[in-house]
Amino acid sequence: MILLLRRFLATVLLAIVFLFSTIGGPEAAYIALIFLLIGVPVAGPELLKAVRQNSAAVLFLGAFFLLTVATVATASSPRDFGAIISFVPLLLAIPAIALFSSLSRDAAAVRVVSLALVGSMMAAAHGLYEVVIAGQARASGNFSAIFFADLGVLFGFVAAGGVLLQSRWRLIFVLGPLAGLACALLADTRGAILASIPLAALLLVFWMAGTAKRGPMKVAGVLLLALVIAVSMIGSGRVPSVFQTITQVVTDGGADVSTNNRLRFYRAGLSSFLDAPLFGHGWTRRFTAAQEFMPPKFQNRPAGRHAHLHNDLLNFASGAGILGVAAYLLSVFAPLFAVWSSAVGPERRFWLYTASVASIGFGAMGLTDSMFVFEVPKVVFIVLSAMIVASACTQRVGRWYELFVRLPPAPAAAESDAAGR
Repeated sequence: MILLLRRFLATVLLAIVFLFSTIGGPEAAYIALIFLLIGVPVAGPELLKAVRQNSAAVLFLGAFFLLTVATVATASSPRDFGAIISFVPLLLAIPAIALFSSLSRDAAAVRVVSLALVGSMMAAAHGLYEVVIAGQARASGNFSAIFFADLGVLFGFVAAGGVLLQSRWRLIFVLGPLAGLACALLADTRGAILASIPLAALLLVFWMAGTAKRGPMKVAGVLLLALVIAVSMIGSGRVPSVFQTITQVVTDGGADVSTNNRLRFYRAGLSSFLDAPLFGHGWTRRFTAAQEFMPPKFQNRPAGRHAHLHNDLLNFASGAGILGVAAYLLSVFAPLFAVWSSAVGPERRFWLYTASVASIGFGAMGLTDSMFVFEVPKVVFIVLSAMIVASACTQRVGRWYELFVRLPPAPAAAESDAAGR
């Protein structure tokens, strides 16, 4: 009965995150958090097993601990301790791993890419409805054009992992990145398009590694990367193209207002970090502390609780100092480290790819947006990472910490018998 309940919760979580997070707004994230909280008592003893056997669980736990220490060190009133609630999703990665471990592993890879493909195509269809039929200037998925585009691209490239599987239908998963790019264009945002460039290159590398003798497959991979680069050269009436923006910034030719504001935020965030490098200024003051280093017109702007610096690393640096930077890196690279250190078997290449998409994709999107400040992208990353590591890290060479502390193997019984003879 408990096993069935775990599988039910895991299935509901997957449906919410993959199918509705791009179009359901914050409500989808909060519903997913509720199911994760219910999963804590349901998972029971599997929680400890997840921590003992999965390095991603340990890394998320370590990130939460570092952020809590920084929050306690910078708290000036009881209200400041409330920031710890923002970090609870990191802890909930542990019950998520435990719940997903209850699902069958036989079709785990197909499950992930199929859900991601459907999710990215649903997002593209919804964005098309918003722009063409509803008459919106930008697709937003009912909550944010930026996150709508980011998550559409993320799911699209996760779906593209299907081309690495042994199936006659694998090329259909190329539709994933195409749907993701459609989301980015409909949302008219450059951040998602910029993030799609390393993801397309990543897909090409993994694709080429398994298609040494298949010319048409190589051509398809190169064409996909070329398409992504071509899309990045497309501007709009609202913003110039990615390459135009980069050229303007590098040559100091005067970028658009949005880019100039971000550059001001980045400089202020770095100055704020250097002003309090160990513990930062407190998570709730990550933006207000940086405002002191901004031009006068930004210093008097009211900052709400979601005010941010449009860069994840600087948000953590300003809000929690070097402990925050370490916590951010532990969180972002948790799925990639877990899969790299533990996954074995014929699907290792596939899981390395999906973990790389999660880590590198989320990190790239966090260069221009704040993915960890808002619940929607944060919950998506936690659930996606948990699904990947729970599916990939079931067969293991040894416990993850043996990468650093090599324990002498026990002699095999057959070797002992042979030595005796």
